[in-house]
Amino acid sequence: MTRKGRIWSSMTTSRHQTRSSWRNRDSEDKPELDRAEKRTDKASSSQPAKPVAKKKDTPAGPPPYKPPLPFPGRFKKQLLEAHKAKFDELMRQLELKLPFIDALMLIPPYQKFLKDAVQQRTREAQGMVVLTRECSAIIQRKVISDKKEDPGSFTLPCMLGPLSFKNSLCDLGSSVSLMPLSVAKRLGYHKYQACGISLVLADRSIRLPTGMLEDLPLRIGNVEIPTDFIVLGNG
Repeated sequence: MTRKGRIWSSMTTSRHQTRSSWRNRDSEDKPELDRAEKRTDKASSSQPAKPVAKKKDTPAGPPPYKPPLPFPGRFKKQLLEAHKAKFDELMRQLELKLPFIDALMLIPPYQKFLKDAVQQRTREAQGMVVLTRECSAIIQRKVISDKKEDPGSFTLPCMLGPLSFKNSLCDLGSSVSLMPLSVAKRLGYHKYQACGISLVLADRSIRLPTGMLEDLPLRIGNVEIPTDFIVLGNG
């Protein structure tokens, strides 16, 4: 339609024709698109499915370090007491319907606990006791004689000339027989033979003897023994 009011029929018909032609094209293209989609679906279904690659598990790190106990023997007693308490509790709740011997065979780790429970053993306090020889012999069930007192030094009565000695010390552990200078003077000896020896006494002191007397008749009981004496002065 123009400004003057005229209508052009040719323009309207051409517009209607173009719209109808576009609609026909769309309707013709749709079945072709549907067919192409079906073909792609069939092709994808006919192809084997590719396996999906699994992610590799990353190795876990090492567990945290736990240092060992410095003195494991200290905790052993606590573990035994805990096992003992648990065992006693289980024994109170246990009801057996089989022979007791078979039950013992089934629980070998608890033989010691069972033995303590049956014998009703009590724990004794640990300590140190000093025992004499008689007490240790009684505990060990040994028969020993009564202990005698110390008899003292080993002495013998002897005679040397006119002098008699009731307690003459025997076996001093030395290799010489000693005589004090005062005893030698009482026997009437004033001259002595020279001897080139030195004596070491018990206190580690060194003494030089006065001289030596040879073959003096020493009488012990009914026997006379000639003996050499080393005369030692008091100074």
